[in-house]
Amino acid sequence: MNRFMLTMMQSDANHAGSKAVRDISEILSKMDFLNIYIDGQQSRLEREIFTKSNLSRKLQDLPRESYFLVQYPFYLGTRVTAQVIDEITSKFDNTIVLIHDLPTLRENASKKLVKREISNLNKFKFVVTHNTRMSGWLKDNGCTSKILELGLFDYMTNSSLNVKKNNNYKRIFFAGNLGKSKFIYNKAVNNNYYLYGINRIDGQGDFNYLGVRSPEKLLIDLACENGFGLVWDGDSVNESDAYTRYNNPHKASLYLASGMPLIVWNKSALSELVDRTKIGISVGSIEEANKVISNITQLEYDNYKANVNKFQNRVTNGGFTESVILKILD
Repeated sequence: MNRFMLTMMQSDANHAGSKAVRDISEILSKMDFLNIYIDGQQSRLEREIFTKSNLSRKLQDLPRESYFLVQYPFYLGTRVTAQVIDEITSKFDNTIVLIHDLPTLRENASKKLVKREISNLNKFKFVVTHNTRMSGWLKDNGCTSKILELGLFDYMTNSSLNVKKNNNYKRIFFAGNLGKSKFIYNKAVNNNYYLYGINRIDGQGDFNYLGVRSPEKLLIDLACENGFGLVWDGDSVNESDAYTRYNNPHKASLYLASGMPLIVWNKSALSELVDRTKIGISVGSIEEANKVISNITQLEYDNYKANVNKFQNRVTNGGFTESVILKILD
């Protein structure tokens, strides 16, 4: 069976996006998907001139019945994105698009832009979403491709994760873009919070700032700690960003890979998984999180940890990605 995946050549960065894409590629490589490379660092003019012809040349001798996977979006500009999608979906029968992000849903875009994005996705035979809520949004907006859910992003590692060294299980950890996550500067985020990330606003916030780490080093550091991993986004401590109603933030996978239970917004898509599997708590606000964590017992925490441990090995070994891809291949 012939299997291929489109791979963008990009520089590394200390943010979750590049880690998520690399992990998917690593898992697929182990499943015998071969890379078809295109340059993601060209100028806009170079992309518009060369991408279509270069890709066409690389695809011309590949069997039509091959499975071909694309990770979406790939940020090449509207025109080049459409060209790449058309080139791939016109040449192969078994095309797969695995969604990392839905820009039109995140940005609450106009109906015209939503229609264009759905049109691009409908050219693929299979669409892999984060969860059933994202699948429902796509169907409601006209997606007719075969839809499957990933469940969670994997967070791959080659490191031996250490036994927890700190016994204080009532601490709260957060990793992310601290310039965009403005809720962290609210007084509700107090000195019981331990934060990692880029773009911190100097002199603001009462939390403990632990600096910037590469994704692998961040995982190793968190694996040494007890506590909860906070999955929250946006400006408000009273509700998370609306996009979390539909997506599975990659930081949730980071925390689970490190062995930490989660704190999630009770209206987020992840809350359904968290409540069902007891891998953390769902709350309506940061103040509620503070209250719940201050009253949690060691026995309750140990029960959350035991449930998280059932996910940890699967997340760090590519189990979620492998499972959904095997369903497609079968």
